[in-house]
Amino acid sequence: MFINPKTGTRLTEFKRSFATALKKAKIRDFRFHDLRHTFTSQLIMKGADLKTVQELLGHRTLAMTLSIPTYHRLTKRKL
Repeated sequence: MFINPKTGTRLTEFKRSFATALKKAKIRDFRFHDLRHTFTSQLIMKGADLKTVQELLGHRTLAMTLSIPTYHRLTKRKL
């Protein structure tokens, strides 16, 4: 997903860069994993079907996707 412009190799570890970006933007109490939740919430609010959400998240079952309270509330049980 991210390429090192100096070496052309794929970056696999960017926690430090993410932390630096948050610090520069003066954003507190935000984790990289929060981006996953934001992405998923936006998908659901835009009307993506739960099977698609499940597949994009890599969940083995629909129950696993629905076990996350935020997603469950957003779907209003659209099965």
